Amino acid sequence: MPLEKIIEYRVALPVRQALDLIAKVGELGLAMLSPRPPEIPAPHLPSDVYDEIRRVDEIVRDLSKVVTAYSIPHPEKTIHLSFSSFNEMVKYVIDEGTELLQRITQYTTSLESLKTEYSSLSRYLEIVKRVGMVVIPEEFRHLKIDIVTLEPGEVSEFEKAIRLAKGEVMIFNGAQPIAIVVYPYWTSENIQSVYRVFNKQPTAIPREYASREVIESKVKELEEKIETLTRELSDFLHKVRDRIYSVIEVGTSISNISRQLIDKAVPEGKEIQVKLSDLKKSLEEAKRTYENIKLISQVLNYLNSKNIPSLEFVGINYKVLAVTGQLNMEYLAKLTTHIESINDVKLVIIINPPADLKIEEISRDGKVVEIAREYLKDIKTSCSLIDKELKSVESRVHELQTELEAFIKVFNEVSIYGVENVEKAGPDTVTISVLVRTKDTKLFENALANMLTRLAVHAEVRKFSKYMYVPEIPKEKTPTLETYPKLIDVFKKVVYWYGIPKFGEISSTPITFILFPIFYGWMFPDAGHGILIFLLGLLLAKWVYKGPNRILRSIFDGKRFAEWGYIFMQCGIWSIIFTFIESGDIFGIPIATLAKGEVSLYHLIHPLEGGGFVMAMKGIMSTLAWSLVAGIALLAICLIFKIINDVRFGAKNEAIFFGLPYLIGFIGFSFTMICAGLIPLRILTDQIIHIAHEEHVPLIPTDYALKAIASWIVNAGPLVPLPGTVLGAPLKTAGLWITLTIISLIWIIVCGFYAKAKHLHLEEPVSVYAIEGMETYAVWGLANVISFMRLGIIAIVHAVLTALVVWGTMCLMGNPMAFLVSLLPGGIIGYLIFKGAFGKGFGSGFLALCIAGAVLSFVYPDFSVFVCALLGNICVVIFEGLVAFIQSLRLHFYEMFTKYFRAGGTLFIPFKIGSPLIAISIT
Repeated sequence: MPLEKIIEYRVALPVRQALDLIAKVGELGLAMLSPRPPEIPAPHLPSDVYDEIRRVDEIVRDLSKVVTAYSIPHPEKTIHLSFSSFNEMVKYVIDEGTELLQRITQYTTSLESLKTEYSSLSRYLEIVKRVGMVVIPEEFRHLKIDIVTLEPGEVSEFEKAIRLAKGEVMIFNGAQPIAIVVYPYWTSENIQSVYRVFNKQPTAIPREYASREVIESKVKELEEKIETLTRELSDFLHKVRDRIYSVIEVGTSISNISRQLIDKAVPEGKEIQVKLSDLKKSLEEAKRTYENIKLISQVLNYLNSKNIPSLEFVGINYKVLAVTGQLNMEYLAKLTTHIESINDVKLVIIINPPADLKIEEISRDGKVVEIAREYLKDIKTSCSLIDKELKSVESRVHELQTELEAFIKVFNEVSIYGVENVEKAGPDTVTISVLVRTKDTKLFENALANMLTRLAVHAEVRKFSKYMYVPEIPKEKTPTLETYPKLIDVFKKVVYWYGIPKFGEISSTPITFILFPIFYGWMFPDAGHGILIFLLGLLLAKWVYKGPNRILRSIFDGKRFAEWGYIFMQCGIWSIIFTFIESGDIFGIPIATLAKGEVSLYHLIHPLEGGGFVMAMKGIMSTLAWSLVAGIALLAICLIFKIINDVRFGAKNEAIFFGLPYLIGFIGFSFTMICAGLIPLRILTDQIIHIAHEEHVPLIPTDYALKAIASWIVNAGPLVPLPGTVLGAPLKTAGLWITLTIISLIWIIVCGFYAKAKHLHLEEPVSVYAIEGMETYAVWGLANVISFMRLGIIAIVHAVLTALVVWGTMCLMGNPMAFLVSLLPGGIIGYLIFKGAFGKGFGSGFLALCIAGAVLSFVYPDFSVFVCALLGNICVVIFEGLVAFIQSLRLHFYEMFTKYFRAGGTLFIPFKIGSPLIAISIT
């Protein structure tokens, strides 16, 4: 595949300066930070940096809400911002963002206060208009009066609840009842609880407004204030628009930079020291436990060999010890003991040990392990249990040892300092691995040198910084970056749905570029429909819609779906090409009737002179037969690709032992099925020749080619009779192909046993390859091959549907009621679909066209024929175009990619800060 070579640079820096370096990498937009292996812990940010980044995130979140709430437009031209360091970026966002939010908060707080007062007075004014003024006399100043709007069904319950809460209520009935609630201030909490239960927002009666005119005047005054303040806020937001977007973009970049550090940087300091210490400590503890259990096992097995069922003493205190090394006889002389030697282990039984017994002093230079009394009750059973425990601990030791070795290996692969020198690194030193395309190395090296020179003013940078150039990256760790011409490159969008190819494997993008539009055109052979698909692709790729319809603006913006536009254009071209191979139609009308002669190799339908059509069986058999030939050829090529990929990734054993017999077995089994008639290539070819003879039609070169292929397969070896029949004929097969099938099966079995006996490294267990071998015959050699017949089947369906539209429409001529019955329901259905997809205007236009066709069918039947044909072709293009697209995807994903595509790669995506509107530079 045309892969660009990737170079790796590793730089070790203190974490604060590492943030500066990542910011510079993001400004360049040329490099990708290599991901940190999952075995290595993430570095920690200094607490002050972490707190500042959290504050930045809060500011960005709050300002983003303001932008959304007030629909602040984007800057009209690019804003250029320059910073000397990551810390300066943080300071800029905090200072600018805090100031902006304070100003905005002043406006919004004032607005909320005015809106609250306005809402309360407006509701009160509405109530006054219904029930009149409600005035609180001065002598009742200790009372509070609320006005509550109720629903008709809740009046009685609300009234009871208010009275229980020590309040009084007056109800004004109507379409929407109003309750005036009077209560002393000391019962406010109870009354508010009632409001919450009934989900009501009461309006308090203001004391300062004595008349309706005063209230109306105040409401109008508040409206003017709100309008003025809203306008001032809008003017302010537009005035500081560039500052707001700058703060948001810089803040977002800060979050991305810190996330890159946490997700991808490799710690070199205390995190690694702690991790290594924990692993070594766990390993040492497991080893000690293993040695202790091993000593106990030796003693118990010795006792069991002496047929001692139990070592339990009743009525006395005792301890049983397993001791290695030289015994401290001076210490033991003070105790009542029994000592027995078991090879290099001593069994020591102490009777009535003193409370201050120090068992570690019993051995001068070895270890002392006390055997728990539970083990001594039933020694035979304990031997079995202790052996199991010993194996479990031994397995744990092996796991920890493997984990430690794997950690050291992985760390040394990505670290500059390495495990041996980790103590020389600073406590917060991290290593950043930067991946750069070869063509960008000079630019990146210059920027890196300038950055490191500038950062060298810090003493810790001079002390702990290191630099490493890695020209060759292991294939399995190299990200994938494919570059192709535009028309090929767009098909990465299809391929990457399935998976990212690994670096070095055969790329599926050129394969998809060739086959995807060919498959599409094969299943969609109509010049008129191909032109429509081509025009749709052209619009998606080039046209920028600037009208009011939001959905159309999002689709035809010249960017979002531009790649799909190029794909559709190529699919449309191949639909036109296949028109001259297998259909010869334009919008379902034979081009031959317009061109006065044949324009395609064969047809799928034949129009009748009196109207209608019949199936062209010779053409149908031909397209089905060629789809089988294509299926076998493409699947064989995919198996060859699998062998190549295995070799490229070092799996030569798999390629020789299994890949090669898979290929031979697939060919042998497929050709066997052709000879037997289960893959109907031979049957279809015979039918083509028979139909040509019956209809007195000359054979064309493609027919002779099919005949030659089928004859070669069937006559390649002696025919071997098999039991059963196919279509009433005896089931026979060619001996050569069945021999190849059997040889490949034996090859797989023998190689599997050989690989297992020789302990050869395989990517999968032998059983997996055996299952794949059976799948090669049962699925790949039969089902997958036959699956390719969908190429011809869907082409036939497309031809029939298109013919039904054309000839069915012609049959409606002279019967206006038929147009009425067919167009009106279709128009209503189309209106509902297009209204939801493209808006009411588009749906209404579609419905109007259908109604016009139905109405004018009584006067201008030709217009109605045009409308029916137009709408019918639109439906066929949408339905059949979608089906052809999905089936082309299926043939690639399930029939082809599964045979060789490894996927699992990492896409090379350069890290970038800033945006087209906000350019950020680190100087």
